[in-house]
Amino acid sequence: MADARDAAVSRGLTVNGLPITAANKLEIEDWYRANVVGGPGSFLVVADRYDAFATAFRHKLAGTRLGAGVRQRAVFDQPKPSP
Repeated sequence: MADARDAAVSRGLTVNGLPITAANKLEIEDWYRANVVGGPGSFLVVADRYDAFATAFRHKLAGTRLGAGVRQRAVFDQPKPSP
């Protein structure tokens, strides 16, 4: 995967990432950073659990379209419902 990312970056492309993590399982985030994300202005948006994916996806899409203004790493966690 890192070879494909490196090839894309060498052609001037930017590769952003949107992993879905689970509580206390940050290995996937580290893997994305090491093997997927790269290039100028690249960023990683993390969805903490599947419930947060839609929010994280909208943030990533907005950041990709704007090309700037997205933090290097943003984590989205769906609020837990009140009892």
